[in-house]
Parts: sequence; structure tokens; C-alpha cells
Amino acid sequence: MSRPGWVPRPGALARGLVPLLATLLGGCIDFLDPQLPPPSAAVAQFFIHMSRGQVQLEGQVQPGMSLAHEWRTFPNDSLLVEGQPVAPLTVHANGARDYSVTLPLPTLVGPVTVQVPIVAGIPDRPGELRWYGVRRLDPDTLVLAVGADLHLHLDTSAPPQTPPPTGAQWFLQLAAGGHMFQLGADGLPPADMRVPPEFIPGDSTSVVNATLLLLHSGQANIAGGGYLLNVSFDQTLTWTVVRPRKGTTP
Repeated sequence: MSRPGWVPRPGALARGLVPLLATLLGGCIDFLDPQLPPPSAAVAQFFIHMSRGQVQLEGQVQPGMSLAHEWRTFPNDSLLVEGQPVAPLTVHANGARDYSVTLPLPTLVGPVTVQVPIVAGIPDRPGELRWYGVRRLDPDTLVLAVGADLHLHLDTSAPPQTPPPTGAQWFLQLAAGGHMFQLGADGLPPADMRVPPEFIPGDSTSVVNATLLLLHSGQANIAGGGYLLNVSFDQTLTWTVVRPRKGTTP
């Protein structure tokens, strides 16, 4: 019989419930395993822009999680771009590193070279990325005769590239006097891009701005798939086309 005004203490109540629960559950209590993230590969992802003899790189390297359910580390977390070490801008709680850099290229078409850092616990890393751009063969400014086709000339040949680029596309834009004409296709652009006069915008405008955008991507991995490299690339080439007004000669 309980005493008036007596309230059992929480600790005493809990101690009394443990034997009761053990009896009801057959003498044992199972605890659920913690939900740990699964092991994962290291992943490097970069966006590369080439223009006017410079390369701009933005990207991230994630070291991934080891079999021991620990975030991997980097012995040296600098990225090599054009042979120069680039330290990370940001270090995340999961060990990921963010990078951003703009550097001059050895020539107007590269090559762009990128080497990802070594990740501790992974026996290898993807090989050096080495990509080239397309060379413009025309001067910056072209003079176009009245009624003539516009010809833009390119050298699309390149030494072997690693990893091999895939998914190439190109887009040409002509803009003048608030008007625009665009065309494009998959693959590399032709060495001679010809635009008939009826498609050149701005009849009364003497200057036409031509912009060529080239896109491709690539992927590399090590044996066993433990370190993946994904890269997207774009290059911009521009021309200024001077077109004499009708009734004049160039």
C-alpha cells in the first residue's frame, strides 16, 4: 500500500522497468545498428572554360568514404593546373575540396592540363587531363563584301587528348542591330563555316559580332572504379565582321 503523498522517483521507476522488459522480450534486448553511409569512390568534377589564351577552372574533389566508414584524406590537396599547384578555396566537413583558378595557356589552343590530387587509401588516381582547343585561322576583324558569303576558318586538328573528349557540340551566333542568327550541330565544326548573306542579320548595320561556342566532356577512372574524373569543357572564339553599307565598296 502506497504512502500518501509519496511519488516514486524516475530513476527507481526506470530500474523497475528494465527487468520487466527483459522478461517480456525473452531475456534480451537487441539494439539497431547505426545507419552509416556506405563506402564510396573519390570523385573529381571540373568545369573548364578556354578563351583568349586563358583557362578558367572551377570544380570539386570529393575523397569519398572508406570501408571503415571514415572520410578519406589527402596527403597533399593541391590540384595541378598547367603544372602549377592550386590550393583549395574551401574545405567541407566531408573532406571535399573546392577549386577555382584562372591561368594563361602556353598557346591560344592549350593544352589545358589538370592533375587531380592523391587520395589516401586509394592505390591510384586518374591520369593527367590534357585537352586542346580549336584554332581560329582568321584575324580578329574581317571585312565582308556586299552580298558575299561569310567564311570563318578553323583548324580543328589536335594531338592525342586524354581522356578522349566525347559529346562534342558547336554553336555559331551572329548578332547585329538587335537581330540574331544561330546554327549548330553535334561533333566538331567544319574547317570552313560558311554563312550565306541572307542569313547574316542587320542589313543596315555595318558591324556583325560572330561568336563560336564549342562544348565537349570526358570521363576517366582507375581500375576498380575507385577514383572517377568528370570534366566539362567549353571554348569561345569571336570575330568582328565589318560589312560596308549598301552603295559603298569595302
